[in-house]
Amino acid sequence: MTILLATIAGALAALIVCTFFFFYYKTPAQNAETPKPIVKQEPTPPKRNETPPLSEDVNESDVEALTIETSYKGFYAEGAKCRQTYNEYFKNTDGVGSSSSPCNVKLTFNRDGSSDKTIEVRRYDTIAREWRVVEKNVWRSKVSDEQFKDLARLVVNNEAFKAWSDMTDINVSNCKITVKHKNGTKSPMSNVDEKTTAYLPMVEAFKKLDGKISWEKVE
Repeated sequence: MTILLATIAGALAALIVCTFFFFYYKTPAQNAETPKPIVKQEPTPPKRNETPPLSEDVNESDVEALTIETSYKGFYAEGAKCRQTYNEYFKNTDGVGSSSSPCNVKLTFNRDGSSDKTIEVRRYDTIAREWRVVEKNVWRSKVSDEQFKDLARLVVNNEAFKAWSDMTDINVSNCKITVKHKNGTKSPMSNVDEKTTAYLPMVEAFKKLDGKISWEKVE
């Protein structure tokens, strides 16, 4: 009996050793997580410069023409009908509102002395739901060489003009000043009022010259 128990114990021990040997040495180790393929990424392109590069300076001697287009009510003289806002002009009857004048003036001075002025009055058509020109007047005049040079000199040396790039985006504007020169044009814009101290001197210079010369109305 003792011998039988010893034999069974020995066999059991041998079985345990064999089982341990089989699983420890023969069973392959669990594979590590399969590495993900390496994806080559292209370099991230640089962000677009939020500040557009400045345009080149314009020399006064290269200026060929100067134009202002504006609905800024301060461009007109005290007491003038066009100095009113849209609502004051049309007495709030159109269901639209604007702090600018309904009058849009386009004033051009050329180096050869020829000058043109157009004023259009625009009103919102509530039936067609679109803006219409309800009045238009055109004038012609002449400026002296000195008057043109003085205006050109003031504009091209203005800080707002010098800092402007035509790549600049502007959402709201009631004024655009365009300088045509031998290399192209430059057209700074602004939502101008009495507080736009950098841009305003250019507007005032156009206004001053406009008041100095004699305009002849074109029929």
